Parts: sequence; structure tokens; C-alpha cells
Amino acid sequence: MPVSRRVIASAVGLVLGLATVTGCTSTSYKCTNETCSVTLNGSGSDTELYDDAVTITLNGADGSTAELDVDGEQLSCEEGDTVTAEQVDVTCTSVGDDEVELDVVLR
Repeated sequence: MPVSRRVIASAVGLVLGLATVTGCTSTSYKCTNETCSVTLNGSGSDTELYDDAVTITLNGADGSTAELDVDGEQLSCEEGDTVTAEQVDVTCTSVGDDEVELDVVLR
């Protein structure tokens, strides 16, 4: 039974609508020794570093301040700030709209 173009168009519209509602997230990182450069894009994006010993989640960023969760600890930082969590020092090297770039150093 052939699928009509209308059904296909509806399905595509539904998928695109859900992507808009749920938002997109991405994460990238590169670690050398005990220092990691991390980019988190989209609220809710997260990464695990140091053999899953540290989890960092972006709760939101407004272009000037980033709200982070570092192993359950709520932290805020502006570009250039360094904040300390239990196991790591986190420097916000860049804060954009719903994205942040970090340098993370294991202590």
C-alpha cells in the first residue's frame, strides 16, 4: 500500500516539531593529562570526564552567565571565571547563548 505525500509530510512535520520543542544538545571534549577542554551546546547537554569520575551538565547560559551542575553541585560562572567543585577547577573560557566552553582541571 503506497504512503501518501500527505502522511509523509505530516510525519516530517511532527519530527521537526519535536526537535524544536525538545531542543538539540551536543558535547565535545579533548583531554590531555588532567586538563580537559569541553564544549557544551544546549541546555541539558552533559559530559563525563576522567573515566566517568566527574559529570558536568549545562543547565543554561544566557550569553553572559552559564549555570552548571558539576557532580550535583550547582555553579555559575561568567567568561573568564574559575569556579571550584569537589574534584575539579572549572574555567568558563566562553559563554554564549545556551552554550559554554570550559577548561576543566582535575585536582
